[in-house]
Amino acid sequence: MRLAIKFGYDGNAFHGSQRQKNSITVEGKILKFLVENNLLASEHKFQCASRTDAGVSALGNVIAFNTTERAEKILGMLNTMSDDMWFYGFAEVNAKFNPRRARERWYRYFLAVHKCGNEDALKKILGMFTGRHDFANFTRNKGVNTVRELYRIDVSRMEDFYVLDFYGNSFLWGMIRKIVGAAEYVMAGKYSANTIADALAQKIRIDFPMAEPQYLILMDVRYDFEFMVSNTIKRQLQRKIERTFGNLVVKNEIERGLKHRLSCTSSTEGNCNPCKQ
Repeated sequence: MRLAIKFGYDGNAFHGSQRQKNSITVEGKILKFLVENNLLASEHKFQCASRTDAGVSALGNVIAFNTTERAEKILGMLNTMSDDMWFYGFAEVNAKFNPRRARERWYRYFLAVHKCGNEDALKKILGMFTGRHDFANFTRNKGVNTVRELYRIDVSRMEDFYVLDFYGNSFLWGMIRKIVGAAEYVMAGKYSANTIADALAQKIRIDFPMAEPQYLILMDVRYDFEFMVSNTIKRQLQRKIERTFGNLVVKNEIERGLKHRLSCTSSTEGNCNPCKQ
């Protein structure tokens, strides 16, 4: 049986997703666990849908491999492996299934508002990247076909961040971070919008900066089938999530309180109503 599993991870805990010698990576950790627990029928048929750099997290990456064990048993065991990884969806797929051949990928980047300011101007700049382009100036890849199609880029606001949602079939190495980095430079007045246009038209060669990795999340990898989530796995993950993220409630409140106190206009510390509460 060939099994596809949907999972997420905290990218700060790994040196990227792709297997590397002498480094803890997402693929390396999963593969080692599967082999040690005799859950893998064929190691060379283990595949991952999307590669992410060190610091980049995921909510919906996908792995596929051959196995003789039940899906729920495998997910249950994988969820004991690390507090930084969460395995939740599964689907039995055909023997030739390759997770890299996805219908759509969705990435999300959190860009601090103070770095950009005007939302409409940011939307206009990012709109230049949608459609089919040669992204040779926006990748670390060398010697590969750099033509890609970006279906759309949505921009919204979440408190102190702009939320940038990128949708496409396939992305190049570092492509989103370079797009965001280029947009930051234009918003800061270091480049003009014409620089972006010329770079996309291959009129110039330019090494755009890469935005920070820790604000990027692979939200989902989509196919023409749905992943199942069993009640057993839901209950297991709910306990794991509460154990792992429970203290974030306190951290978020501290962050909110500190930001309020820094922006409080009262001449006497703690004199405004929220500070008194």
